[in-house]
Amino acid sequence: MMYFLTSFLLLFATSLSSSSIISPFIYAKYILSYNDIQSTNIYINIEFQINEHIQFHLNGTQIFIMPRSVPSGYNLQFYDSYVDNLTAKSSSGNFITIKKESIDGPRWTLECALNETLSTISYSINLTKHEQG
Repeated sequence: MMYFLTSFLLLFATSLSSSSIISPFIYAKYILSYNDIQSTNIYINIEFQINEHIQFHLNGTQIFIMPRSVPSGYNLQFYDSYVDNLTAKSSSGNFITIKKESIDGPRWTLECALNETLSTISYSINLTKHEQG
């Protein structure tokens, strides 16, 4: 189980479009949950902290990337094939449009509206599906 959780480290790539950014840091809180000990699904919720002191906000086009390897690992794992129910919401609670890139990579494009800031990404993983490969 620990190997599985370690394997699902996430990367989030953003494009810097402003030269007036004071700090490039975005703080995120990862919440991992499940219904009960018999559950075969885990739920991951990534919350990006909104703070008026942060000059860098997640708006515009964002790219969500699921890694295909783990630190010190040499085998490629297609973890993105186990991602289900991927959703994203803005700070106002509106759903953000998500499109899986058509190339073979583990990437999704998130299109925030002009006046919206990304605040949450959520998805689930079916552990049984993952273990059966």
